[in-house]
Amino acid sequence: MTDILDVLTKNILPIFAVAGIGAILRRWMHLEKESLSRLVFYALGPCLVFSSLVNSQLSGSELTQLATFALVAALAMGALSLLAGRLLGFSRQERAAMVLVAMFPNSGNFGLTLNQLRYGDAGLTRAVVYFTVSTILVFTVGIFVASLGKLDGRTALRQVLKMPAFYAVLLALIVYGFHLPLPSFLARGIEIAGNGSIPVMLIVLGMQLADLKNLSGLRLALPAVTL
Repeated sequence: MTDILDVLTKNILPIFAVAGIGAILRRWMHLEKESLSRLVFYALGPCLVFSSLVNSQLSGSELTQLATFALVAALAMGALSLLAGRLLGFSRQERAAMVLVAMFPNSGNFGLTLNQLRYGDAGLTRAVVYFTVSTILVFTVGIFVASLGKLDGRTALRQVLKMPAFYAVLLALIVYGFHLPLPSFLARGIEIAGNGSIPVMLIVLGMQLADLKNLSGLRLALPAVTL
C-alpha cells in the first residue's frame, strides 16, 4: 500500500498538476494548443529522441528488443481490440476507433513523464524507444486503420518520411553506432531542447482535456482501455 501511495504522490499527481496548468491556460486564457503541438512534434520531441538515444547506455540488442516489443505489443492490442469490437457488435467505423485507442496509448505526454519520474533517465531512454516506434506506427498503421484500409504503401512511406522523429532516430543511431563526437555546445543545446519537450507535452495534454466536451466516445474507449 505504501508503494502505491508513493507512486501516486511522487509520479502520478505531478503529471496531473502540470496538465492542470495546461487546462487552466486553455479555459481561462484561451491559449492556442496547435502551435505548442507543432513545437513538440517538429522540434522539442525530435531533440528528446536524439539526445536520449545518443546518451543512452543501451546495447544494439536491447534497442532491437525494445523496438520489437513495442511493435508486437501494438499489433497484439490491435488484434484483440478488433476481436472485442466484433464481439460487442460495433460498426466498422467504431471498431476502427477502438483499434486506434487500444494500439496507441498516450506513450508521449503521459508515458515519457511517468517513466522519467519513476525510473530516471534509464527509464526515459527505454520509454523513448517505445514512443518512437509507436509514433511511426501511428503515421502508418494508424492512418491505414483510420482510413478504413484505403491507405497504400507509398502514402504510408511518405507519412513516415514527414516525421522529424524518424530522422532523429536515424541520426542518433549513426552518432551512437559510430561513436561520433558532437560539439559540446550542440549536444548540450539539443539536450536542453529535449528536456523542454516533456513539460510542454503535459501542458498540451491538459489543454486537450480542457477541450473535451462530448463523452459519448467512452463507449468505445472503455473496452479498449480495459484491454
